[in-house]
Amino acid sequence: MVQPANRYTADQWESIMVDMMILARMTDDEAAAVLDFLKGGAKRVAQSEAEGEQRVLARLASSDPTLTGTAVPSGAEIYAKECVACHGKAGEGDGPAAVALNPRPTDLTKAEFQQGRTDDQLTEVIAKGRKTMPGYGKRLTPEEIAALVAYIRELGEKAKQ
Repeated sequence: MVQPANRYTADQWESIMVDMMILARMTDDEAAAVLDFLKGGAKRVAQSEAEGEQRVLARLASSDPTLTGTAVPSGAEIYAKECVACHGKAGEGDGPAAVALNPRPTDLTKAEFQQGRTDDQLTEVIAKGRKTMPGYGKRLTPEEIAALVAYIRELGEKAKQ
């Protein structure tokens, strides 16, 4: 599902809330109340825009040939669900949770990052994690990780333009 630039899914809010709770020094009850509110709003927006999103996806697929393959769209969906909170929508390491992380999330768009790592190395980092990044090897299939690697490469290509 493609998310508008300024909206997060219920799953993304759950990830973001962990850092919000720490930064705002919320109690568990306060955090639960805020999370319920945010997730509820995200779900209502998602339901009301489902039909419009399908039209947008169809238009994108017909106008951008890179979106017609199976790896890039599923990689984009996985990225939106699992990675945006830390790495940001464009992959620049500026997601809403990034402020609470030390070291900061990697800027996936930089040439040094893109050229300095093989697909196998990216696969290993995604599967096993590194520093403040959790591993996703138990959460994602090898095919999903491969799709995510392909999408990360696309982020680097978009940054060149």
